[in-house]
Amino acid sequence: MKLINKPIHLALLISLFIYSTGCRSSRPSANANKDTLLPTLPELPLDSLLTHIMAAQNIQLLSMKGEIEYENKNENLDAKISLYSMKDSFCLLILKKLGIEVSRILITKDSIQIIDRLNQEYITGIYNNLIAYYQVPFPFYAIHDILTNVCFFSEDILYQSSIKENNYIIKGFTETQACECKIHGRTLKPLSFSLNTQAYAMNIQSEERSQILWNAIPTKMKISIHEKLNPQEALLDIHIHWTDIKFEIPKTIKFNIPDHYLKRSK
Repeated sequence: MKLINKPIHLALLISLFIYSTGCRSSRPSANANKDTLLPTLPELPLDSLLTHIMAAQNIQLLSMKGEIEYENKNENLDAKISLYSMKDSFCLLILKKLGIEVSRILITKDSIQIIDRLNQEYITGIYNNLIAYYQVPFPFYAIHDILTNVCFFSEDILYQSSIKENNYIIKGFTETQACECKIHGRTLKPLSFSLNTQAYAMNIQSEERSQILWNAIPTKMKISIHEKLNPQEALLDIHIHWTDIKFEIPKTIKFNIPDHYLKRSK
């Protein structure tokens, strides 16, 4: 069931949760053999690495404002983006172009709703149906985890850790996907995250972070998505730059579908 047929909606959802990947809690395994073990970089157990990463993701409320730019072989578009997220509850995104609101997207554990201001239409759907359509395992909690620390971890994947080029590496595999997280050897902050499924290959890079209270939040991220059948040509390149980040949300967040808007058929 296809929920979206407007380019800006498709690109935003792909950027935030369809092709993004990773892991939350995990069943640790013994560390894999080190590719390159430098004396200056201490060996850390897999459990310690995961605990450190997930502690940085334990932010209950998040407000972010900035810019998003995406391009594929047919177009290059940009928009202002505002995001409000409550961990394990909801995520609201607002897109504006030239100061005019283009769309408003509300994602919860069970549903996704999109208000299309330009065409005065709205879309409603079941979150799990959207994930099933794209055949990419992406649980709802992953949105918040990626925003706060680039990656996420899954209970269903067995992970291994290693050391390579003075960075820690966490890899996970299943029959249908493989993921890898590259972690800075000193700060223990994820530098990049990659996911390969049967259909797609995706890479997320943290290009810049800013210290917000006790946490260093990614402020610049690059996401590249490729079809497995055509790995040389990017299906989508996305750049997100957050310029305003707060660990709070407004007391009232509006998501009202006007009565005269038409429901778009799926």
